[in-house]
Amino acid sequence: MSTRKFVSLIYPMPEKDFYQRIAPIYDTLLTPLIKNLRKEVVRWICETKPHRVLDLCCGTGHQLSLIPDEILAFGVDLSPAMLHKAQETIPGKCILADVTKTPFADNSFDLILSQFALHEKPMEIIESELQEAQRLLKPNGQFAIIDFAQSTKKGLLPWVFAKGISWIESHTDDTHSSSFKDWMKYGALDSIMESNGWINIRRKEYYKGTLVFGVYRYS
Repeated sequence: MSTRKFVSLIYPMPEKDFYQRIAPIYDTLLTPLIKNLRKEVVRWICETKPHRVLDLCCGTGHQLSLIPDEILAFGVDLSPAMLHKAQETIPGKCILADVTKTPFADNSFDLILSQFALHEKPMEIIESELQEAQRLLKPNGQFAIIDFAQSTKKGLLPWVFAKGISWIESHTDDTHSSSFKDWMKYGALDSIMESNGWINIRRKEYYKGTLVFGVYRYS
């Protein structure tokens, strides 16, 4: 069965796949920048030992492929092109689904992951996704997120990293670009999670505070 047929059985195909062009080279571009960060996520997962993990907006499935086999891990994404790559790497683990209304039952997961996936969405979609994560997590479950933050550090490097991120985001599609601007306007990861009722229990900064690996529980 082709990947297109595989994913279309799970959820209606989106009208347009914005990642179709970049999917074949996505990992090649991104991995050199976040290789150590992905390893850090795996180390933390091995320490916390969740039984069931869900990667929301799993993309090519690269992060999922690094999780030990004894942990039951799944991924969802709305890009058939990205899922095609995931199917090559970790067949049968990722499905096509809207992350605001996944097919999983309440309280299904100990841990939910999200990497570089919130900032590109309109605020109302982010709020719906956070509500879905709350529904899917078991009591005391954790939501681990890697995304852009507002650095409080002074100096040239934080400014360079922030400007570089803004420049890259300005060259994406209109929805992605405008959503990133709103993301930063509303305080980025820390403020948005807090305003939606999530408590930060672990936080590590990268690239001079412009990127954060944060772990949250719903209050």
